[in-house]
Amino acid sequence: MTEHPLLDSLNPEQREAVSAPVGHVLVLAGAGSGKTRVLVHRVAWLIGELNVKPDSILQVTFTNRAAREMRERTAGLLQGRYPPSWLGTFHSVCYRLLRSHPNAAGLESGFRILDADAQKQLVRQLLRDGQHNFSDKLEPAAGVGRISAWKDFGRAPEDVDAHLESETEAEWARLYRIYNDTCRANSWIDFGDMLSLTRDMLAGNEALLERYREQFWHILVDEFQDVNSVQYELIRLLSGLESAGVMAVGDDDQSIYSWRGASADNMMRFHEEFPDVNLVRLERNYRSTQQILNVANRLASCNRSRIGKTLTAEHSGGEAVEYVVVRDERTEAAEVVTQIKRWCSGGGSLEDVAVLYRNNVLSRSIEFALQGAGIPYIVYGGARFFERASVRDVMAYVLLAENPHDDLALRRAAMRPRRGIGERSLEKLSEQARARGVSLWQALQEAELSGRGRQGAQELVEIIRHLGALRERRPAPSALVEEALQVSGLLELYEDDEGAQEHFVELIGCADGVAEGFTDAEQDEDAVTRFLAATALDTGDQGEGEVRERIKLMTLHSAKGLEFPLVLLTALEEGILPSERSLNASEDALEEERRLLYVGITRAMRQLVLLRCQARMLYGHTSRRAGSRFVAELSGPEIQARTPQDRFDFTDSPAGGGEGNDYGLKLGDTVRHRKFGVGEVVRLEGSGEGLRVHVNFRNAGTRILMASLARLELQ
Repeated sequence: MTEHPLLDSLNPEQREAVSAPVGHVLVLAGAGSGKTRVLVHRVAWLIGELNVKPDSILQVTFTNRAAREMRERTAGLLQGRYPPSWLGTFHSVCYRLLRSHPNAAGLESGFRILDADAQKQLVRQLLRDGQHNFSDKLEPAAGVGRISAWKDFGRAPEDVDAHLESETEAEWARLYRIYNDTCRANSWIDFGDMLSLTRDMLAGNEALLERYREQFWHILVDEFQDVNSVQYELIRLLSGLESAGVMAVGDDDQSIYSWRGASADNMMRFHEEFPDVNLVRLERNYRSTQQILNVANRLASCNRSRIGKTLTAEHSGGEAVEYVVVRDERTEAAEVVTQIKRWCSGGGSLEDVAVLYRNNVLSRSIEFALQGAGIPYIVYGGARFFERASVRDVMAYVLLAENPHDDLALRRAAMRPRRGIGERSLEKLSEQARARGVSLWQALQEAELSGRGRQGAQELVEIIRHLGALRERRPAPSALVEEALQVSGLLELYEDDEGAQEHFVELIGCADGVAEGFTDAEQDEDAVTRFLAATALDTGDQGEGEVRERIKLMTLHSAKGLEFPLVLLTALEEGILPSERSLNASEDALEEERRLLYVGITRAMRQLVLLRCQARMLYGHTSRRAGSRFVAELSGPEIQARTPQDRFDFTDSPAGGGEGNDYGLKLGDTVRHRKFGVGEVVRLEGSGEGLRVHVNFRNAGTRILMASLARLELQ
C-alpha cells in the first residue's frame, strides 16, 4: 500500500495521531515534538482524505499568532481547498457565537468588548466614583487583576465568599459586583465574559446547543493543559461527549498556569471523562540534544500528576549540561557574561542566548553585569528593573529629594499615591507655574486648592521637604530610598502587590551597591548622586531599534513556547525554585514548580547551563542559599558540575521558613504598625528578608506586610 502524501513527512507517532479513527484522541505532545505539525495535518487529513466539510471542524488555540500560523499551514497543505472557518482562539470563537446570538446571552446586538485599557479605565472610574466610597488605596490595575482571576476560576460575583479574610478583600469583592452590574447594564463584556457568557448561553439553551453539536463533528484543542475550568466546560458542552470527536493536544509536564485557572489534571481528566479515548504519545524531540532531554526526563518523572512519557532526541550528540555553583549573585552575573562571550567567540550569535529566572526581581544583577560588559539585551515580556512602575514611583520621591524642581518627578509623586490632587488640579498648577515663570514645586507650595486637594498638597510638600532635609545630610542611597517608601504612602498603595513589595526590598538592598559600582562619576560626588546617575543611564540605554542582536532575559513563564541554542538558567536555589510559597503550600504547588523548571530546561537546543549561588542578596539582605532540591533529581552522567574553590562552610539543606525568622516574630504576637495600629500575627510566610507577615489589625482588618519594610513593634 502506498503511503498517503499527507503522511510522508511525519514520523510514526505523528502519523498515528493524524490518521487516528474519528473519535476522541488525546495527543500527549512532548516539548519540541511537532504538535503544531500534527494539528494542521490532522485538519488537512479530515478535509482532504475523509471529505469532512470545513465548517464542521472547530479548532481552538490560545494565541492569535498560533491561530494565524495554523491557518496558513493548513491552507498550504490543502492546496486550494478552504481550511476551517471556525479556527481561532477561545475568545474569538466565543465572540463569534455571542455576536450571532446576543439575545440568548442576555446582551444587546451592539454589545461592546472592553479591551485591557477600557477595562482598566472602567475600574478606575468605579473606584474614584464618590457614591461607591472605595478607599483611595485601591489601585485600578490590582482591581483588574482580581476580577480577571475570579473569572479565570469561573467564579461569578455571587460565588465570591462574602466572609473574606480582610477588609481589602471584601472591597475587591464589592468592586467585582459593581463592575459586573455596570457591564451588564451597558451591554459591555470583557475577555472573561466572552467565555462564561458563551458557556452559560449554551448550557441554558438546549436548542442552540444542539444546533452547534450537530455542526461541530470534529473539535481540535491546542495546549489542552492550559485550559481553565470554563474552557473545559465549553469543550464538554459542544462535544456532548458522545457526538463530536475531540482531539486534545497538550503536555501535562508543561502545565504551569494554575494561577490562571488551569489544572495539571486536564489531560488525565480528559482521558477519564471522555469515552474510548485513543492515547498517542509524541516522544520524539526535534529541538534538544539527548543530554538535555535525559536531564528533563529524570526531573519530570518525579511528578505524580502526569500520564507519563520519555523524550528521545532526533539528533545525536550534544555537550554535557553544566551545573555551576558560584559564590553570590555578582559572580553568577559574571559567569553569565563569560558564558555569553564564550558562545559568541565560538561563532554563536547574541540572538541565540536566553537567560532565564524564576521571577523578575532576579534580573537586576544580571542587567548591570551585561551593561558593564557592553552586551545588549532585552527583558522579554516585562520592563527592566529601573523601568518597572513601582520602582519608578519610589525613584520619583528620591529625585525630588535631590531636586524638588523636577516637574516630571513631582507630577508622578502627586498621583502616586493619590492625595486628592487630580489631573485637572495639576494642569492648573502647571499653567500657573508657566505664567509666572516658576517651577511646579513653587506653584505647589503656594497652591490655593480646596478640600482634599488642599490637604493633599500640604502633605506632599511636607514629604518632599522632609526628604530634602534628609538628603542634605548625605545619607546612604538605601537609607534615602527606605525613608521615601515609609513616608510617601507607597507601601500602603502597593500592599496587595507582592511583586511591587519585592521590588521595593530589592531596591533598598541594591541601592548602595549600584552607587559603588558606578565608575563614571567624579571623585567628589556622593553616593546618592552616583546612584541617581547610574539609574538614569540604565533606563536610558538600548532604546528599541538601536541594536539588532540582543540576548533575551525572561522569566520561566515567559519562555514557554520558545527555544534557544544556549539557555542560562539562574538561581536554582531552595526558596527561589522551588519558590518559598510552594514550600509552604501543597504537593501540587511543588509539582508545578518542578514543571516550571522542566519548561526552562526544554527551551535549550544545544547547550544548557544551570547556575546556583551559595549566597545571594535578595530582598535587601544577603543570606546563605541552599541548592534547589530539584538538583538531586536532575543528577546523572550528563551533568558536569563546577564549584568555586573558595566555598562557604555550610551544607546544602532546604531553607526554613515560618516562625524561625530574624525579626523575633511568631504566631500570636501582638504588634503595632505606625499606620494600622495594634494587631495580632496570624500567619508567617517565607523567610529572611522575604518574610511576609499576616497581621489581623483591630481597626484595619488583616494585612499582609513585608517584615523588612513594615517596622512592626512587639507589644
